[in-house]
Amino acid sequence: MKKLIGVGVAAAILFLCTQLASADTLPVYDISEWQGQKTEQQFKNVKSEVSGLIIRQQYGSNYIDKYASYNTSMADKVGVPYGQYAYARFISADDARQEAKDFYNRSNKNAKFYVLDFEENTVKYGITQAAVQAWLDEMKSLTNKHVVFYSYRNFADSYVGQSLIDKFDGYWLAAYQGAWPNPRNYDMWQNKDNKSSVAFATSLDSSLVDTNRKSVSWWFGSEAKTQNNKLNNDTRKQGFDVGQTITLKQSAIKWYQPRVNIASYAKGQTYTIKDTQDLVLSKSNQAVLLYKGSTPMGWALAQDIQLTSSNISSTSSGTYTVKSGDSWWAIANRYSINMYTLANLNGKSIYSTIYPGQVLKISKSETTSSKVYYTVKKGDTVSSIANKYGVSINQIKNLSGLKNTDYIYVGQSLRVK
Repeated sequence: MKKLIGVGVAAAILFLCTQLASADTLPVYDISEWQGQKTEQQFKNVKSEVSGLIIRQQYGSNYIDKYASYNTSMADKVGVPYGQYAYARFISADDARQEAKDFYNRSNKNAKFYVLDFEENTVKYGITQAAVQAWLDEMKSLTNKHVVFYSYRNFADSYVGQSLIDKFDGYWLAAYQGAWPNPRNYDMWQNKDNKSSVAFATSLDSSLVDTNRKSVSWWFGSEAKTQNNKLNNDTRKQGFDVGQTITLKQSAIKWYQPRVNIASYAKGQTYTIKDTQDLVLSKSNQAVLLYKGSTPMGWALAQDIQLTSSNISSTSSGTYTVKSGDSWWAIANRYSINMYTLANLNGKSIYSTIYPGQVLKISKSETTSSKVYYTVKKGDTVSSIANKYGVSINQIKNLSGLKNTDYIYVGQSLRVK
């Protein structure tokens, strides 16, 4: 921070940076058999990408995820903390109690917490709320660990209600959008259903912990990785963007992925960044995918690259997506604009909190929203997908060209926006 800034303003900026750092974490991936079987090396690699994992145990009492035991044993072996979840299929309060018993008995007792995944109302006998309460009561009688409720807001409000949700130890909300949903009455936000994982070589569901409500260690214990230790100084390297031209440093030793030595001829060369990945590894909070022309070269750690002198700190879209560790000052400095101007352009002040995933204007140019697609998973309905994205059934029907919304299939790609 430059000394010319007044004490009051400097204190405000320091507060903002601290607030952002406390809210920024590595993502949390939830995994099941749908991602396929991952190798031990992939589990080792994913340690640098996540604060923790949430692993599916069952889909109702009658179906055990075929990789549940494997995934938890691999996580234990390499030291990735995790919770486990059960997709609810109970049809009554008695059935809910049995599902809870089966879930707990089948679960790995190294799990840090347990989750009820309630996104489909299968209750046929009695009241839905009574069945959810029965599941919770049974789990509470079996474990002293945290028991968490997962759903999307419209569905949860309609069938469960906030008063019952509040009886759980935590609330994990699904809402696939760019900004933190309001009201902020949840503890973890599943913000993406297509997060690209370099370590797992696939796209999957990804969430962020709201540490203003519950810490990462509340979820995953003290061994969980976060980015908050050195976000706001230059000790850890990050902040590169897709499209930038960089030079691979002579001091670089290994690629992040594939984890092999970097050939000497590759060093000192210029490359284009095609993708980025948040992580915590060595001196980096970020890895970047480098291309030479149309040829992919590999993923490099941010500590091993530097911007070329000809690289222009601007973006053709006129917008910037907030990343972990960002502040008004840091973003304004990156684009050589005044931070007060930047905040005003976005209808904010420098005292307004910004969050990872939030899109900010950095120029007055207009932008157009991109299309959003969703890949159908087991148990999905057009209604449940519409609720997750806050859109109407008719919108998905029209955008996806569906003739009958009652007939969709696993793997089908639907346009939702």
